[in-house]
Amino acid sequence: AMDQWQQAELMLVGPAGAMDLVAGGEDLRDAIYSWPIVNRCRVDQELVGGAYTDADVFATENVNVRGLDTLEALLFIESEENGCAPNSSINTSGAWAEIVSELDQRRAAYAATAATLVRRDADALVAAWETDFMGVIRSAGTGSELYPSAQEALNGISDALFYLDKEAKDMKVGVPAGISMDCLAESCPEDRESLYANDSLPHLANNVRGFRFVFTGADGIGFDDLLTEAGAEDLSTQILEAVDAALALLEGLETDIPTLLAEDSAGLDPVHEALKTITDLLKTQFVTVLDLELPMRA
Repeated sequence: AMDQWQQAELMLVGPAGAMDLVAGGEDLRDAIYSWPIVNRCRVDQELVGGAYTDADVFATENVNVRGLDTLEALLFIESEENGCAPNSSINTSGAWAEIVSELDQRRAAYAATAATLVRRDADALVAAWETDFMGVIRSAGTGSELYPSAQEALNGISDALFYLDKEAKDMKVGVPAGISMDCLAESCPEDRESLYANDSLPHLANNVRGFRFVFTGADGIGFDDLLTEAGAEDLSTQILEAVDAALALLEGLETDIPTLLAEDSAGLDPVHEALKTITDLLKTQFVTVLDLELPMRA
C-alpha cells in the first residue's frame, strides 16, 4: 500500500491536494499519509487512551495519529519504550508502564483500525475523482468553474509533478544528506522520511516512478507527447533520460539512508543531484515550452 501511495504522491491534484495550495483541494491526502506531520508520541498516547477500538469514533482524530505513517510506527516499532518526553503524562502517571505487557495486542488492534481508515479514505478519494473531479477536468475551458481554460487544468497537473522538487529532493534527500539548512550537522539521518520501516530509498524510487507515470500519461497522452507536438522532442527525451537515470541509481542502492551516510557522509549527494537534474529541467525549459506557471513552492 505504501509503495502505491508513494507513486500517488506525484498525483496530488484536485481533492487529493491541500486546500490552500491546489485548485479544488480537499486535503484528502493527509488522512491517508500525513508525512511530514508525524508524531510518535501522539501515537503512543493513543495506545494508552484506547480510543482506536472504535474506527468510526477514531476517524475524527487528527491525521497524525492515523494513516500509513501511523501504521508504519505500529507495525515496525518493537521497543517497549515510548516516544514521549519523561515529563509526559503517560510517563509521570504510570499509564505507559501499565500497558507495556499488552503492547503487542494494542499495537495490532490500533493498526487494524488505522488500516480500516486508510481504506475508507482511499475509497473516498477515488469516489471524489470519479463522481465529480473527472468531470471538472474534462470540462476545463468549456464551462468548468475550477478551470476556466484547458491550460489552467494542464497547469494543475504539472504543479503536482513539483512534489519531486520540494518534498522529494529538498526534504527527503536534502535534509538527511545535510544539504538543506534544516540540518545543522554534517548529515541528519534521523530526519529521514521512513524512520521505522527504513524504506526511505524505496519511497524515493516510487516517487520517481509516479513522476514518470504522470509525465508519460502511462499508455495515454502525457507531457512527453505535448512537448513533441511543440517541437521539443529533445527536451522530452532529456527529461525521461534523467528520470530513468535517477530510478536506476535508486534501485541500485541496496542499503538504507543511515547505513549509507554512516559509510560516507556525502553518500546521498548523487541522489540529490540526480533529482535536481530532473527538477532543473522542469523549472526552466519544461514550463517555458508548454507556457506553464511554476507553483509557488517551486
